[in-house]
Amino acid sequence: MSSALAPTELRGFILTRNWRDLPDGTEIEYWLATDDGPKKVLLTRQSSVAFLPVRHRAAAQASLASLQGLEVKELGLKTFDQQPVLGVYARRFRDLGKLARALQPLGIPLYEADVRPHDRYLMERFITAGVLVEGGQREGSTILDGRLKPASGWRPVLKVVSLDIETSATEELYSIALDGAGDRVVFMLGEAPESVSAPAVSPMDFRLVYCSTRRAMIEQLNAWFADHDPDVIVGWSVIQFDLRVLQKTADANSVQLLLGRERRPIAWRTHPGRQGYLFAPMPGRVVVDGIEALRAGMWSFPSFSLEAVSQKLLGEGKEIGDAYDKMAEIERRYQEDKPALASYNIRDCALVLRIFDKLELLPFVLERAQTTGLQIDHFGGSIAAFSHHYLPRMHRLGYVAPNVGDIAAKAFPGGYVMDSTPGFYDSVVV
Repeated sequence: MSSALAPTELRGFILTRNWRDLPDGTEIEYWLATDDGPKKVLLTRQSSVAFLPVRHRAAAQASLASLQGLEVKELGLKTFDQQPVLGVYARRFRDLGKLARALQPLGIPLYEADVRPHDRYLMERFITAGVLVEGGQREGSTILDGRLKPASGWRPVLKVVSLDIETSATEELYSIALDGAGDRVVFMLGEAPESVSAPAVSPMDFRLVYCSTRRAMIEQLNAWFADHDPDVIVGWSVIQFDLRVLQKTADANSVQLLLGRERRPIAWRTHPGRQGYLFAPMPGRVVVDGIEALRAGMWSFPSFSLEAVSQKLLGEGKEIGDAYDKMAEIERRYQEDKPALASYNIRDCALVLRIFDKLELLPFVLERAQTTGLQIDHFGGSIAAFSHHYLPRMHRLGYVAPNVGDIAAKAFPGGYVMDSTPGFYDSVVV
């Protein structure tokens, strides 16, 4: 692709994606990393589609009539068992879910009703992560109703921050460290010492900001994200521990945790199949956990603790290693030597950044997103990646996807596993 773009064109890489139902239709939101800084693309009044077998049209009529804003159209598509289908178009995506649930007791299937609007918009246009935005109304960093096309070959320079916290044994927040996006800072609970006769540690290469309350710590953190505006947050178990504890602390102190762009909150979700496992999507920012990225890249270690991985890869580790009574030493530093605790906290951030840099984990997750069509921070999801590529091509061949459970699963004995050769193939014969 030529590096010169028309004035109404913008090249970007999708960071986050979201949707919401409004009275006049579904709104899709994409945040992009671009050469001109972060941009938000809003696509308004989008309709959603699912597919109903033609033979069930009469039986489904009452359910169709019970929901406003549904439109049924004749299509040249059919199911895998050669049954023609109708397109059911809805102004609000959630109405398709309501329709599917209403039809289920009648034994009437509704196909592809669970494909989310922001995913369908991309897959039907063969967009994975790189995009070219054409036209649209532009105001500040927002582009309204532009047209998105696939683009490849360009990768953004992302602004990255490493985040780490220290707590008591009962998860009471002591300090928050941030390394990246042009700053190194630790927000520490407590009052600044009135005078220091001699430094307890070597001169600090980071800012140490004392906060009198945990509420003030969260407010300082919110302000830092608004001021420094990183694209990516990295860390070690950063969602399951650091962000979770920060959210719990914010809630306990009646203050909002606003780490998303435009000072928006985290839209917490739980994993449907893993009890207690959390997702932390936030508008415009990607959270990449080091442990998940290593596993996605097929790295294997006897232990995935930060100490073990950094010793293996960097030849050095944390200030308080796994062999020590870590919690006792953290507590001692908090009570007696807060600058030493801050130094320990910020070093963990630095180790994470060095691991990411050494293994090129961010370039890896960008290439993975560009290849699979999944969001940068979506690890696993081989079925979702397959669907992203398969569904639009299947539609163009005249078919809609079956629902989960429609095709009887069979048990097969194990067999020879061939070495893989990455790529896309029209057909595979063994």
